[in-house]
Amino acid sequence: MKKLLVGLIAAWTLAQAGAAELNWLTDLDKAQSQAKTEKKLVLMDFTGSDWCSWCIKLHKEVFDQPEFIEYAKKYLVPVEIDFPRTKKQAPELKKANQALAQKYDIKGYPTIVVLDASGKKLGDAADPEVKRLRSKVASAVVDAKKSIASAADQVQRQAKEAFDASDRYVHGQPWEAIGIAALAGVAVGFLISTRRQ
Repeated sequence: MKKLLVGLIAAWTLAQAGAAELNWLTDLDKAQSQAKTEKKLVLMDFTGSDWCSWCIKLHKEVFDQPEFIEYAKKYLVPVEIDFPRTKKQAPELKKANQALAQKYDIKGYPTIVVLDASGKKLGDAADPEVKRLRSKVASAVVDAKKSIASAADQVQRQAKEAFDASDRYVHGQPWEAIGIAALAGVAVGFLISTRRQ
């Protein structure tokens, strides 16, 4: 199941050109029945298809792309839960969509909800698996911050050691350091003059 969710997220990130169509259902009961039969997940898209700019962008840049369509046909039964402003919609569908928005506590558009074939919401914040994964990610972030801080300390230490060594060298052998700097200047000047030709 985790692989399917990771695959879903990966498919969403692919934004390539294409013209294939995906059959979006509007009846959740039919979608769940189809998902059970075909052993797929249900993807509900709560959208304002004719007014919500982010919803329109999501459809154009993700849902209408061939990679997503190919993935969805294999693993998903897509359901559009639409809240249009100008598009005509049957009163029964409007009522059903409102009930679903309340049931899934939809606060804005677009909102994506994924269900398994039995209707269980996947990725819910209250789901113990999600809590475990969040904890694991939080722990990994803390570990990464510690590693970055340790690496930064090591780089600072090495930079200070290099500075101190070069400072000791320059103060211990000033004429030799001047000679090396002059030689480096001549070499850079030569490289610049040959480059211009």
